[in-house]
Amino acid sequence: AIDMRYISVGTPDNQIIVDWQLEVPADVTDFTIQRKIAGADGSEWQSVNTVSGTTFNFTETAINTDISAYDYRVVATNKCGTLITSEMHTSILLTGIQDEDFNSVLEFTEYSGWDNGVSIYDLWLEDNVRNLAIERAGVDFQGSIVVSHDPDQYRKCFRIKADEQDGESTSSWSNEICFFFSPTIYVPNAFTPNGDGKNETFRPVVTGFNNYRLSIVDRWGNIVFESTNAYEEWNGKINNSGIECPQDIYTWRLFILDFANSPKQEHGTVLLYR
Repeated sequence: AIDMRYISVGTPDNQIIVDWQLEVPADVTDFTIQRKIAGADGSEWQSVNTVSGTTFNFTETAINTDISAYDYRVVATNKCGTLITSEMHTSILLTGIQDEDFNSVLEFTEYSGWDNGVSIYDLWLEDNVRNLAIERAGVDFQGSIVVSHDPDQYRKCFRIKADEQDGESTSSWSNEICFFFSPTIYVPNAFTPNGDGKNETFRPVVTGFNNYRLSIVDRWGNIVFESTNAYEEWNGKINNSGIECPQDIYTWRLFILDFANSPKQEHGTVLLYR
């Protein structure tokens, strides 16, 4: 008998890895890998490739894993002329949307094929700050997963990983889905650095950016503040030194790059009121 060990979406996710073995020694000339859309009628199996009888792994490429989960099986004919067929395994399909608050709302389909089922599903995340790592352990495929929006992230890519219960401790990955956040900018038009503890500093609030540069000039074009740190605030002094700038209207210029490294520039004025 042919034992299907696992199927898994590869990296990048336009490929699916199929891995199997023979439960008992058998002499076969070759193996044929077959695929169909998950849940489709059994008459819709398509043969995608044939490999030698000593090969136990195949990667199908150029397949769109974002539109459907897929069923796979492996078939062969032994030298006695008997058709042997593996059990069917079904891949994981991960889907998602952004809600009105830019949170990620995710759903995924169940992996099937292992004798003892899945021990755990984990949600993995890669963003512009972190490499791929577990975002949430022990998620349930029956229901939605909501991941709160983080203004520091302009790119989020998610995958689901399923681990086999007992058995051979194999794993299967879903497809990857990514969300990209366009920059949002809010800039106050006044601040009052007068020591009363209220509205003492000035800072544009920017989310979804890749690069940042702010400069502020007085009415004569002299630079009074510059920063590449989006969280640094201007306290109304020349480059945050001990020299106070007079009450006046100042011009700010903001330069950022979005997730695609496309430049975006904004400018305006802010009133420094003492």
